[in-house]
Amino acid sequence: SRTSSSRSPSSPTPSPEQIPANGRLFFVRKGRLEPATTKLQPVLDSVEEALLVALFQGPRSAETSTEIPEGTRLNGVVVVNGIATVDVSTDFELPADPRSQALRIAQVVYTLIDPTTGIRSVRFQIDGVDQVAIGGAQLGTIPGPVDRDDYVRFAPRGEKRTAA
Repeated sequence: SRTSSSRSPSSPTPSPEQIPANGRLFFVRKGRLEPATTKLQPVLDSVEEALLVALFQGPRSAETSTEIPEGTRLNGVVVVNGIATVDVSTDFELPADPRSQALRIAQVVYTLIDPTTGIRSVRFQIDGVDQVAIGGAQLGTIPGPVDRDDYVRFAPRGEKRTAA
């Protein structure tokens, strides 16, 4: 590892991760995911947190919608070894039809799993408790983290399954 001997005018405390100006979020259009580039808040602690906060605020265009229930709060997101653990409020599991519940999970999964984040899979918690299902939607084929392949049926038009 490299050490720097140059002095900088900034404080010695570690600065928050650099948040990019924009992020790629996934909303819903005609029953499938639709990517949208959205401005991110630079005041948050991590790119993942900034992406989810923006996602939970809902779409900025009339052409897209969201299946994430209004009032859903992000309690926290931690990334370890490419697995993001997303802790959300109980609003996230409000009743809806199974397709709607699966789409809301897919919105989070597609938003977080991106080459720029290094995240390969997502685990969900509701108020700190690990989940194997959200509402009526089973998370993946086996309990554990899920990835884009678990929700490929909602992939944006023209997007292919990722290589295993």
